[in-house]
This record gives sequence, C-alpha cells and structure tokens, in this order.
Amino acid sequence: MPPLHSMEETTAPAVSDNSAPVAESGSSQGSMLATPTPTPESATTSTGFLNEKGEFSQGWIDRLPKEYQENAAQYANFKDLPSLLKSYSHAQKMLGGKANAVQIPGEDATPEERTEFFRKIGVPEDVKEYSVKPSNLPEGAAWDTDAIGKFNEIAHANGVTPKAMEQIVSAYAEYATVMTEKAQLAEKAQNDANRKALADEWGAKYDSNLALAKRAAQSVGADLNSPGFSDPAVVKAFQRLASHISDDRLVTSDSPATQQIGRARAMSIMRDESNPLYAKYRAGDPDTARLVTDLLKQG
Repeated sequence: MPPLHSMEETTAPAVSDNSAPVAESGSSQGSMLATPTPTPESATTSTGFLNEKGEFSQGWIDRLPKEYQENAAQYANFKDLPSLLKSYSHAQKMLGGKANAVQIPGEDATPEERTEFFRKIGVPEDVKEYSVKPSNLPEGAAWDTDAIGKFNEIAHANGVTPKAMEQIVSAYAEYATVMTEKAQLAEKAQNDANRKALADEWGAKYDSNLALAKRAAQSVGADLNSPGFSDPAVVKAFQRLASHISDDRLVTSDSPATQQIGRARAMSIMRDESNPLYAKYRAGDPDTARLVTDLLKQG
C-alpha cells in the first residue's frame, strides 16, 4: 500500500470557488461565450421604410415626418423607391420644359389670378376683340352683330378663347340651319294635311271654293301667304264670306289692287320700323324674308 503522502501528490489540486473557468479552444462552452459572427440576414440595414425586397414596407407612410403627411395619398401610389424617383424625375423634366406653364385658378383664386390665367391661354383683354361671324349661315339669314354681343360678353367672362368662340358660333349656325329646315318641313307637312282636309270635305268643289275664298281674302286685304290662311277654318270662313259679296266687288288674282297690296306690305316690312315684322326682317328671320319675297312676286 503506497504511503499516504504519495496519494496526495497524485490528487488534482482543488479549484477555488472564485476562480474563473478556462475556456478550451473548440469546446461548446467557449462558443457560447464568444461574440456571435453577424449573418447576412442580421447585417441587413433597414430604415424602417423598405423590406427585404427593396419595396416600401407596410405602414411606411405612417412613419413619415409630419410635414409630408398631407401628401400621403400621392405617396401611396408608389410601391418602391425607384418608382418614386422616376416620377420625381419626370416631374422635373415637365417643369423644366414648360417654363410658361400656368396653374389653373381654383375657386378661391383672386380676380387678378384669373385674369392672368386667361391672358396666358389667349383670352383677349377686351370683349370687343371677339370678331366672330359664321360662314355657314342659313340661306336668307342676316348676321346680327348687336345680338351676338351678349354671347361675347359671356364668353369673355368665362375665359373662352376667340378660336373656341368661333367654333361655338359655327356650331350654333349649323344648329339654326337644321332647326329652320325642320320647321319648314313641319310647316309643309301641316299645309299638305290642311289642303287634304279641305279636299276631302269639298270634294269636286275644292278648286272653285278655294278660288272664291282667295278672292274674298284679297278683297279685304288679307295676305294669302300668311300662316293663318293655311288654316282650313279660315279658308272656309272666307269661302262663306264670298257668298255674301257680289261678284263685282270680288277681285281677281291678277288685279292691280292685289298687286299693290302685296308690294305695299312688302315695302312696309322692309322699311317701316313700326311694322311688327320689320325687326325680324332686319335680323334675317328666314320666314319673314320668304314672306317678303312672296309678296314682291305678286307685283
């Protein structure tokens, strides 16, 4: 049996409770204590606005500074930084290429701002600078410069350019032509219907009764071309009147008195300002112009 002192020499020295353990190279204890090496995922820097795909992260607009929040709705249209930069570059090119660009005045714009905007888009400074006369006026119609003045005032107050006003007036002239043609067709259709009604009622006596009605109307100075004489009731009234007038008092269709009545009335319409049709004739009303022409043909 070996001596006690030799056993003590072979025993491992005791370790104090306060002594720090020594980490061995490659041991699991050493790897836990060492500073971890950054991985690519943990090393990715993030501003809080972009995700790992380079797109704007969810809720990035809410993290913008307060002064940018008022345009948040516009920023929401962009999904990533390149699209935002592209839009910005395009806007800069637009501004640089259009130095004379103007801003459309809003509802709260001052009169001066509206005037400046109108000036830049070509609205004349004076309403008198509108000089518009359509080239497609209906046949027999005259252009009333005084009447169009009110339209020019409206156009000037609302920023209508002379070119646009020219197109508006031209379109109106086309409209007036169409409406006149429709009115003429409607009048003709009504007159045809009225003649048919008389023909159906009078039968074989239509021509003779109509001739009597015309002679009676001419005897009292009635206008055979007036719209009233196309009314069957009026024609029948004159036909009945003829039966109460002696033949020597009835005029014929080629009577000088008849010619004088037609010519005199035409002259009155054209020259007498107190005539109810004078203003319409001077304004180029097609119906009145046609009436004057028919009256003159009687002479």
